[in-house]
Amino acid sequence: MSSPSYKRVCLLRNEDATRCSKLVLNWLKNPDAALLVEEFIIDPHPRFGHFMNGEPDPALDDGDHELVVKYIESLVLSDDMKTKILEGVPRKKDKAKSEVDTQDDEPPAKRIRWNSGWPDIPHYHEALAILVISLCPNIKRLRFSPETLILGTLLDEYLVQNNYGEITEPTLQRLEVVHLEAINNGFIDGRNYDTVRSLGFFRYFHRLPLVSTVKIEAISDYQPDNTSFPPKSSSTISKITIGHSDISGAILSSIIRIPQALTHFSFSNAGLWTTDGAYTDDVKPKTVSKCLLQHKDSLQVLDLDARLSDPSKYDKHRPALLEHQKDEYPEYYYGRYGSSQSDTGRGGGHTPPPDAKYLDLDRSFSGDKEEDLPLYAVDLPDTFDYEGGSIGSMKDFTKLKDLSIRIGNILGYDDTCKYKVTIRTLKHRLVDLLPPNLESLKLYGYEKGKFAQVDAHVDELLAQKEEKLPNLKTIHGLDECILGVAGTYPAELGDSELWQRPCEGLNWVEVETDDDEADP
Repeated sequence: MSSPSYKRVCLLRNEDATRCSKLVLNWLKNPDAALLVEEFIIDPHPRFGHFMNGEPDPALDDGDHELVVKYIESLVLSDDMKTKILEGVPRKKDKAKSEVDTQDDEPPAKRIRWNSGWPDIPHYHEALAILVISLCPNIKRLRFSPETLILGTLLDEYLVQNNYGEITEPTLQRLEVVHLEAINNGFIDGRNYDTVRSLGFFRYFHRLPLVSTVKIEAISDYQPDNTSFPPKSSSTISKITIGHSDISGAILSSIIRIPQALTHFSFSNAGLWTTDGAYTDDVKPKTVSKCLLQHKDSLQVLDLDARLSDPSKYDKHRPALLEHQKDEYPEYYYGRYGSSQSDTGRGGGHTPPPDAKYLDLDRSFSGDKEEDLPLYAVDLPDTFDYEGGSIGSMKDFTKLKDLSIRIGNILGYDDTCKYKVTIRTLKHRLVDLLPPNLESLKLYGYEKGKFAQVDAHVDELLAQKEEKLPNLKTIHGLDECILGVAGTYPAELGDSELWQRPCEGLNWVEVETDDDEADP
């Protein structure tokens, strides 16, 4: 009986590692089967080593071991990377048995580390993931947790070098969709946002030729090493969705500015608990607007369902170092770009190699002069008076046809607040702030009759839309309030009120054969 073929492969649980190991052997013997894989999900358990739940010993027969080693040696990689990948290959069976038999004769300090009866294998999950990626050229969708791939580790180095074209035979050349979300929640309670410490994970894919869509779910930046990323450094990413996340204005600003031309952008920021205080008051409407303005000639769909900051608070997003310290400590700012002095890994003291060259590569990629394209959003010029702390005018967004937005983001108040809210009298009217070629509008958080000033804006919109917005055909959220994400999940959530992480799409999927389709 032949082994089944798969279009979705997972590396999440211990049993998945065993399954992947067998598949790698099958693909080395039958390469055509690897061509059918279109999706790879990576988020192994945080404990390094494989044998934690009584899984069978993955040691290989001599012939299989030789086949895997020969393939790894054939890869056009650096000797150092090959050595690390080879360290992740399971032992030959006779060697594994010998290690088991001789452990009692060794002093404790010289014994191999063990998990549930079998010795650990260094880089096991990382080496296995690299083998899957290198053998499956048709992967279109990649899903992983940003914190799974710790900076400075084997898989991190492989993906960064692959992304920047430093591997002679690059992989993931057909990758289209990247989905970033914690699946195992191994380091934190699953009711909390998964924490990330930098934007380094974008350097795994943002330069690949076909990547167009990035989906980010349930993350929060925690004491970040790096909040900046060179703008316009990706020519292919056009759609970004950030959902149920609690991220700072600095991180959000950098993400918005990475693509050269965004066509779709979506952001919502509520639903889970945070471990270190929420960033809601750190995301300013003005800054979001200034960053989106980079895409005014390309943005077609915008969904801004976010609880943004109190507009009366000071608007500043520059990281907390003095101006002169940027030159003195560039690694603090650039994280993965920085020098070897910076420990940007989490916990284990992983120190990435010197690679400031990536900063230069990304900065030069945009084609803009550095002075015309500031690294930080706070240095972008104001183009509107952003009256009342709103996002300002969207008149320059001539391609924007589908807009979903919290009414408070436009009119400068917190429409999710359950306490007394001050509605400012604005000289700019709602109908005059909307994109000129808008076809569909959804307003989150509008409650008819709650605020007379807001009702006046809506009444003017209805009365003047045919004249000022001739393409606007549908408006949702006027007669019945649409709560949206930010309105559904208040700032303080009880256990039963939390957003429930979806669990679908996390299983292996076999390729259907003609015989399968014929079955009733």
